[in-house]
Amino acid sequence: MITLALAEKLYVSYSNQYGRLYKAWQGEVDFDGAVYTTVHGPQPLAVGDAYIIDQETSTPWSIIENNREVKPDFQYKGHRFANNKVELMYELKWNDNAVKITKEVEYLEVKRGVIGLERTFKNFKRTDW
Repeated sequence: MITLALAEKLYVSYSNQYGRLYKAWQGEVDFDGAVYTTVHGPQPLAVGDAYIIDQETSTPWSIIENNREVKPDFQYKGHRFANNKVELMYELKWNDNAVKITKEVEYLEVKRGVIGLERTFKNFKRTDW
């Protein structure tokens, strides 16, 4: 999992295994565990009201090739910050083909008091990274 703080008290988590949005919530993250506090056992915990929780354990990605749907192998390639936005980097592989994708994730205030989540996808040739 990767957890992103998009705005004050708005967080999202993405599955690095499947490349899908796992959870969006308003609240905070209690950073506990050996990496943060040297206490072994506990893990970071999401605290607050969830807008969405996705329990699906498969990749949502598919490729249409020759009018047929192909389920590619998914691989999380990390994240980076560009233009004050976070980008998640993925690679999809099938047969002898591959495509690299970045996904920008951004908080939106649709109207006063109503929030949204904007995701912008871009794809690249294998050699562009």
